[in-house]
Amino acid sequence: AVQGGEASSQVLQHANDSVVEVVAKVNSFADRAADLETFVDKFRKETGPLEKSKRELLAGLTAIKNIRMLVRAVSDLHQLASDKNYSACAEMMDAVNALWGMFDGVKSHPKLHGLSSRLGECHAMLKAHIMADLKGRSGAVSPESFRQACV
Repeated sequence: AVQGGEASSQVLQHANDSVVEVVAKVNSFADRAADLETFVDKFRKETGPLEKSKRELLAGLTAIKNIRMLVRAVSDLHQLASDKNYSACAEMMDAVNALWGMFDGVKSHPKLHGLSSRLGECHAMLKAHIMADLKGRSGAVSPESFRQACV
């Protein structure tokens, strides 16, 4: 009976030691998890400004791309107006207006003033060409001139 009790005591002691070892490992994992959480929080705080800078840089690059497209579209519109290609002018005006709409909040910026002036020149040229074509040389409106001007 002493041996059975001693064996049970050893098994109990071994189980108790195992429980202590598992508790120590769990506590170690919990400590590591807390350290990792602290590291992640610190990493987020440090990279937050970088993420913001990245978003701002991408927004700036997109704005530059849109300005380049707008400049090209206004230049194309000017050429189309010079060529009296009214149907292509109408399509290009839609594109210019869509691009120009992206800059509603900054249209008065000095860097965009020149582009705005150029667009005004295009409008004035188109108006002058259309009015001249509608009047024709004899003062009458030819059907072809009217069709071209209205397309």
